[in-house]
Amino acid sequence: MKKVYVFGDSHSSMFNVAHRKGSLPEDKGIFKVSPEAVELEGFEGFVDRSSGVPLAYSLAKHHDVIIKELESIPFKDGDEMWFVFGEIDVRFHIFYWHQVLEITLDESIERVVSKYIAYVKMLRLDGYNIHIVSVVPPQPNDSPFFNDPTLEILSPVRGKGITVSDRVYMTDTLNKRLEEECDKNGIPFRDVHPYLVDPATRCNVPEMTRDGMHYYYIGDMIAEEFGLWK
Repeated sequence: MKKVYVFGDSHSSMFNVAHRKGSLPEDKGIFKVSPEAVELEGFEGFVDRSSGVPLAYSLAKHHDVIIKELESIPFKDGDEMWFVFGEIDVRFHIFYWHQVLEITLDESIERVVSKYIAYVKMLRLDGYNIHIVSVVPPQPNDSPFFNDPTLEILSPVRGKGITVSDRVYMTDTLNKRLEEECDKNGIPFRDVHPYLVDPATRCNVPEMTRDGMHYYYIGDMIAEEFGLWK
């Protein structure tokens, strides 16, 4: 039976069944399956292996941590490892370096894409079945730091004047470029963004989150939609 391990920043917790919510905002038209546990033949479930690695951009700098984690997992044939990174790049890194280096947002996004893709490609060449998960939608409030657990830690690297529109643009563009580069480099791309975004705002649906930022468990819905039991 297939098992999907999830490794990433704090948003990987949306694949942790401990964060299941009893009722979900059906009125938003987001959820297509019941929030109750779904029995999927041939699919064993998700295993959240959240990391302390914050940025897609800096994965290579944390290579020892990542390899230690990968080597600790008893992968079987057919198992997958999903990388969940990018939201913190959007919330901090991309806009900040856009200002510091005086480059366009697109150029700053490309710096993240090239580093992320190159690192995952290297791991796949080493035999690890890494998939890239799309970046989650941003928060809809004016400040991207509502309920932000990294408020003090990352305060020196915040971009000044960042807006909701900026974060929507960065998220959508980063996802588009990641999907293109994944396709070009033979890396599976798991696009969960359409199931999490409010189509009217291109931001998250606050009722789907535990704290305005981190999602309740979405594993059953994604397993059903992606046909993981096949």
